[in-house]
Amino acid sequence: MDEDTLKDLDKKITAFEAVRSVPRQKVATSKSATQQLPKLFRRLDALFERRLDKLVVKYQAMEPAFVDEYFAARKVVKRGGRHAKSAQVPVNTATPANSSTLLKAA
Repeated sequence: MDEDTLKDLDKKITAFEAVRSVPRQKVATSKSATQQLPKLFRRLDALFERRLDKLVVKYQAMEPAFVDEYFAARKVVKRGGRHAKSAQVPVNTATPANSSTLLKAA
């Protein structure tokens, strides 16, 4: 190997080492941001309660429907999360004779 080849390899190794840590840094940054979310949501909720909710209440007499809809929309609906796998639902094994009996019962 000549000197130019060694210099070229050294430059490539240096460049690789610089970008090798980038994914790790992105993971750390993302983790930090995710950990801050609960605190930020509490602050936002406090702002709603201290300021915006009080402003909306002033319109109760003039626009009661609006106020009701506002507070209904403010309720948190927990839709996410992980769910355990449910048991398999059995397949309908009713025969044609049983089906007519079931339909009459309904």
